[in-house]
Parts: sequence; structure tokens; C-alpha cells
Amino acid sequence: MLSEMQKRLSSACAPLALAGFIFLVYLFCATRSTLWDRDEPRYAWAGVEMLHSGNYLYPVFNGVLRPDKPILMYWLMTVPLRWWGATELACRFCSVLGVVAACLLTYLCGRFLFSARAGLWAMAILAATPQMVMDGTAAIADAVLLACTTAAMTVFLHSLRSRFTVYHALLTALALGAALLEKAPVGAAVLLPAMAVTWWFARGQIQVGWRAILYALLATLAAGAIFLCWAVPADRVTGGEFFRQFWGHHVAERMLRPLEGHGGNFLLTLPIYIPVVVALFLPWTLFLPGALSALAGARLAGPVGKWFLRGWLVPFFLIMSLAATKLPHYILPLWPALALAVAGTIDAHERRLLTPRDCAWLRRGAWLAAPLVFLLAFLLIAGTKLLPALAAGRGGSAPLEACAWVLASEKWPCAAAGAALAVLGFVALRQHLALRIQAAARTCFAGAIGMLLFFATFMLPAVEKLKVSAPLARAIRAQTAEDVPVATCEYAEPSLIFYLNRGVIHNLAQGSAVIAWAREPQPGVLIIPRDILPPLQRRYGDLGLREIASASGFNYSKGTWCDLVAVRRGP
Repeated sequence: MLSEMQKRLSSACAPLALAGFIFLVYLFCATRSTLWDRDEPRYAWAGVEMLHSGNYLYPVFNGVLRPDKPILMYWLMTVPLRWWGATELACRFCSVLGVVAACLLTYLCGRFLFSARAGLWAMAILAATPQMVMDGTAAIADAVLLACTTAAMTVFLHSLRSRFTVYHALLTALALGAALLEKAPVGAAVLLPAMAVTWWFARGQIQVGWRAILYALLATLAAGAIFLCWAVPADRVTGGEFFRQFWGHHVAERMLRPLEGHGGNFLLTLPIYIPVVVALFLPWTLFLPGALSALAGARLAGPVGKWFLRGWLVPFFLIMSLAATKLPHYILPLWPALALAVAGTIDAHERRLLTPRDCAWLRRGAWLAAPLVFLLAFLLIAGTKLLPALAAGRGGSAPLEACAWVLASEKWPCAAAGAALAVLGFVALRQHLALRIQAAARTCFAGAIGMLLFFATFMLPAVEKLKVSAPLARAIRAQTAEDVPVATCEYAEPSLIFYLNRGVIHNLAQGSAVIAWAREPQPGVLIIPRDILPPLQRRYGDLGLREIASASGFNYSKGTWCDLVAVRRGP
């Protein structure tokens, strides 16, 4: 018995060590920048308001109901906010934990499907992709949602090894219920189609009786009941407003028409997620064609496992493509399945299970990955010369000018990183084309982690110099009492509200609203673009406003340069 326990502890050491490494890397990245507009500070400040008000039933942002997402992320966020205050780490900590949990669950899936070695590769692949890093170090719901959906899929995969029992139904209800509370109805859109596809197409290899279907149905109903235990009271207290805005606008309308300019006609935008996967799954795009070939030919995970992975990938991809509103993080729940497919391909190649056709498709992955890798290396090396010329050619494009400024501020680190990326890319391509697949994967992982640490160490602090919300808020807080109200005009970014930490911030329209505000007798602060005030003062005379702070930079939410001043009225 002691020997068996030692074997189990030894087998657990590698995934736990890798999980600890991922946790430290993501934690470091989560502390390297202020919150990014607009979703991060909306989640973060709603969590702060929840903590201050004691209202844990429905989220509020800047004093207004925020029905965009369900409640779970706000509940989770209040715990680190209570520990560490309103800091970036506190707001992003749950996302970091979500990444670690999703990686460990992906390891379990890889171990069930392939082997422990493939499970470790799946962990590493999932963590070392740009999309995972962006969502896993941000104060948004997607990383925690990924942990919930991956947990539900892990339970389902475990049930395929025997049969779907009461034990699996209970765990599924908990995981799916948490997913619904995190970002309904995405959690159900991952699990339920995968169950239907796997059970139907693999019915000759597994036993799916009426009892299993009944348990799955009861688990789904229990998950829905968990969601309704919160949703019904929240909707009742808000007078039906939460249901109307959440289901009517943020769910139904996003499916039927593009919101905020994201998406379009289905037939025109169905392929839109293909380049997203190619770009944001780097560097593992190098192995993706071979993985899809092996998966299509049933050379990965056996007859049951192949339908499990297909059921995870295909239905959800089509569902998200059908939705009129399209954003890259909408398809994040596919990332563990893609990581598993690539990890299984690496493992299958080592065991000589791939066909010549699969190997040919593996080599073709170079046509997808190489151009993007070498383009990034070229931009890091020559971007300070190239981007200003491109910006001038586009009439002075502000986003390109901002990128050029960031690269120029870290010129030599960028050049060194670009050269290192080019060398690593060349080495990985040579190994890959020679079908030294595991060596190429190790090079890709080293390059991905190295680039991640480079961006976190040099690029994020450089971008901070262009942001205006945090420094302007610090200057205002240093020169005014906490009870002095603040208003804005033409700059109502959520990050400003978070860093001001002054309660409700009113946004004024130009013209008469600014004049009316300036003539009120009590003290107050107005944040306004510098070029708006002089015309008003020429028209209405001296408004008696005193400048107390200013900040210039780049408003990346709108893609424009901005020059803001904070003016004070009253004594």
C-alpha cells in the first residue's frame, strides 16, 4: 500500500509543479499593468461597490444596475478585494486561479484520453497561448468560466470510462451551475452539445441507457435551479429589469445582431474565428493541422475519445459562429480541446501512431505559424521605423503612432526580443519540418514563456506611460478631500471611475451642462479635454475654474490621443 501511495504522489508532483509555475508566471503578469478599459474596471468597480454596499444580490456599476453578466464573478472578486483592497492583483486574482484550475483539469482530460505525459503537454499548451494569457490575467469572467466548463467536460469524460452515475450527475450539476452563474448560457452551450454528439456517435462503443440520460437531464435541471436560486430574487428586487436587460439585450440581441460593431452577417463572418484561432493559439498553430488530421482520422484517443473531442470543438464553434456578435474571447472554451488535440498528436507521434498523411499535415502547419512568428519578430526589430511610415500613410493613424512610441521607448529590449524570437522560430521550424515533434514543442513552449515574460517586463510598463486614468486619478485624490464630487466630460472611461474611488461619477454633455456645473457653489472637480474649455470661456466669460491636474496620453478604447485637465470649482 505504501508503494502504491508513493506512486500516486510521484505522479501528482509533475502536474502540481507545472501548475505552480503557471500560477507564478500569470501572477507576475497580472501585476504589471493598470486595469484595461472597458470591461476590466467595470467588473472591478462593481465588485468594489458590492463590497462597500453589502448588496450581494445584483451588481451595480457607478450607481447603475449592471446586468451584463450573472453574479458569480463579483462574489468571487469581493474575497481578494476584502484582503488587499481595490488593487489590480485583487481584481485579477480569481482569473489567475481560474487559469490554474483549467490547466489542471485539462491535464486530467489528457491523462484519461492519452497518457500522463500528454496531459502535461496539454497543460503547458493551454497556458502558453496569447488568448489564454490575455483572459487569464484580466479582471473578467472568462478564465473562471473556462475552469467551470472544463470541470464539466472532465466529469463527462470520466463518465465515459464506465457510465454516467449519480456521482457524475452531482458533479455536473455543480460545475454547470457555476458556469451558468458565471456567464450564462455559455456553460450549457459547451457541455450539452458535446454530450449529445458523443453519446450518439459513440453509442456502439459505450453503454448509454435511459438511466444515464435521466441523470444527465436531472443534472441539467439542477444546474438551472442553482442559477434560478439567484436569478429570480435578483430579478424581483430590480423590478424585472435584470431579466429584461440581461436576457433581452446581452443574450438575445448579441445572438441576433452585432453589438458595438463586433460581427456581422453569418454567411460572411462564419470563417472569422479561423484566423482568430490561427493567431491567438500561437505557437501551437504549428501543430494544429496535423492534430486536426489525426482527429478526423480517428487516430487520437480511440473511437470514444475522438467523438468527445469533436463534440467539444465542432458544435460550440458553430454556435459561436452563428451568434451575430463576435469577440475573440467568446471561443475561449475551445482552447482546452485544442490543447488536448495537439498534446495527443505529440504523444501519438512519439508512439508512431500517426500516418504519413498526418505527418504531411503536421509539416503544413509551418505555413500558418511561420509568417505570424517572423512578422512579429520583424515588427519588434524594425517597428520603430516601419510603423511611423505606415501611420503617416494612413493620415496619421493614432493607434499605429502609439504602437511606434511604445516600441521606441523600449527599442533595444524589443530588438533583442525580436532577434531571439526569430532564432527560436527558425529552430522550431527546422525541428518541426524534420518531424522532431517533441523537440519542436519544447522550443515553442520556451519561446512562448520567454515572450510572455518579455512583454510583461518591458512592454506593459511602457504602455502604462500612455495611459491617463490612473495618474490623473492619483493627482486628483492627492489634492482634494474624499467627499469632493467628481464629474467628467468627453472622458467617461470606467478605469477613471475605478481609480478615483469617489463613488458615483456623473458624465456631462458639452456646452450648457458644463456651464451649469461650473456655476454651482459647492466644491467639485471636472475632468475635461483641454481644448473644450477655452471656447466656453470666450463665450460665457471666466468660469472661475482652477486647473489642479492634467494628463496626456492615448485613449486606446477610442483609438485617439487625448489631453485632459482636471479643474476645480469653489473654494
